[in-house]
Amino acid sequence: MYDVLHAVDPLADRALDDDGSTSVHPVTAPITVHVGYWKTATTTLQSDVFPRVAGCTFLTRSRVGNGQLVGALANNLCRADDAHFLGATLGSFLREVAVPGLPTLLSHEAFAGAAFQAMYNRDRNAERLHRVLPSASILVVVRHQRTMLRSLYNYYVQRGGHASLAEFLGGNVPGCDFRLEALWYDETVALYQGLFGAGRVKVIPYELLTTAPSRFLTEVLEFIGVVAPSPESASRVANRGLSRPSRWVLRGTNRLFRSSVFNEHPLVGPLANDGPVHLLQRRVDPRFVPDAMRGFSAADEARLDSVMASFVESNRRLEQLCGPLVASFEYPGTGSRKASVDGVASA
Repeated sequence: MYDVLHAVDPLADRALDDDGSTSVHPVTAPITVHVGYWKTATTTLQSDVFPRVAGCTFLTRSRVGNGQLVGALANNLCRADDAHFLGATLGSFLREVAVPGLPTLLSHEAFAGAAFQAMYNRDRNAERLHRVLPSASILVVVRHQRTMLRSLYNYYVQRGGHASLAEFLGGNVPGCDFRLEALWYDETVALYQGLFGAGRVKVIPYELLTTAPSRFLTEVLEFIGVVAPSPESASRVANRGLSRPSRWVLRGTNRLFRSSVFNEHPLVGPLANDGPVHLLQRRVDPRFVPDAMRGFSAADEARLDSVMASFVESNRRLEQLCGPLVASFEYPGTGSRKASVDGVASA
C-alpha cells in the first residue's frame, strides 16, 4: 500500500526552499478551505449541506469518486514531515479538479490541528495551506467551549478512553495530550488572518447552525460565493453524543476490553471492533434512556464551570478579531445578550 506519510513528492521541484522542503507552485484558482473546528457539525456539513450546493466544486474525504485521494492528501498535509509533504501533488490535484468560473470548497476539520496531541501541527497546517493556496479564503466554525468540551469528552470515550471527565480536563490521560488551550480560538483565527488576510477569514459559531440554520447557510455560502441549498438540509446534526449511563458503561468496557491509542493495555483483552459504541449509541440510548439522562451529571457540569474562566481572554480577543456574532451565544467573556447553549445537543 502507498505510504502517504513517507512518500517523496513526484511532482515537486528538486530545488529546496529555505526550510528544507520541496518547492510548490501555488494554486491561484478561487478556493475556500473549511479548516474546522472538529465537533462543529462537520459531518452534517460534508454529507448533507455542501454536496447540495450548486455552482461549486466540493472536495472532502467522504465523497464518492475522488474522496479517497482528497483524504490521503489532507492526511499527508496534517501529518507528514516537511521532507514528505506532497504539496506539489496537492496543488496539481486542486488545479486539475477546479472548474473555470466556479469556486472550489475543500473541507477537512483536522486542518485546525490535532486536539488530542496538543495541537502540535496547527501552525504547520496553516503554513502549508498558505504555501499551496496563498489566495484561498478560510472558513472557521467555532463552538461554545462548554458544549465543545462535552463533545470532545464523548468522542474520547467513544474512541476507547476510560478516564473521568475531571482527569480529561486536567490533562491526566494516558495516550491523550488534550489541553484547554486547544480551544483558544483567537490564536487560530489570528494565525490564518496573518497568513491570508483578515478579509479572507470567516468565523461562524456552530450555535448559529442549531438555532438559525438559514442564516448559518447564508453566512457560509455568501462567503464562498455560491447559492444556498434549502435550510432543512443543515438542520440534522450527525454523530450525537452518548447518554450519561452509556458513557459510564462504555468507560468500563473500554478499560477492560478495548485496545486503542488511549488504552494500549486493556485489563482483560482487546475487542476487535467498535461494536459496543454502536450498540449503545444507536440502539440503547434512543430506546431506553430518558432525556433527563442524556447530559452530564451535576458534578461534571460543575467541573466544566470551573474551567470556563480559562477561555475569557481568548474569547474577548476573538470578538475583536471577527466581530460580535459569538457574543450572541454567550461564549465566556463576550457580550451579555442571552442565547441558550445548554439546549444544544452535544454532537
